[in-house]
Amino acid sequence: MPEICDYENSPWRTVFWHGRDYEDRADRIALSHMLPMRGGRVCEIGAGFGRLADYYHGYERVILLDYSRTMLKDAVARLGNHPRFVFRRCRSIQLAAGGFRARYGAHRSCFASYQ
Repeated sequence: MPEICDYENSPWRTVFWHGRDYEDRADRIALSHMLPMRGGRVCEIGAGFGRLADYYHGYERVILLDYSRTMLKDAVARLGNHPRFVFRRCRSIQLAAGGFRARYGAHRSCFASYQ
């Protein structure tokens, strides 16, 4: 099995993203071309600390998946326990065919909007 990039207890949110407004804006522009502005559910695979979660304000349910427990804890701390957010740790994903549209972002995240 390939080695997994481990972000547990890493400074990813505080160090890597500090001063990277250009990359953040680029991701948001890419999302605006990949996903509709609103819908029933959206799932971000590789969501990290939920940096892009505010972009999904038009969705009824936002599912944030990541391998790192500490990244997901950061996401909960940033976004709170609002019932429209679902935070899940996962090691691997198998997506069933049909019912969703998958798009891949610049940082190897996958965004799937459900009908």
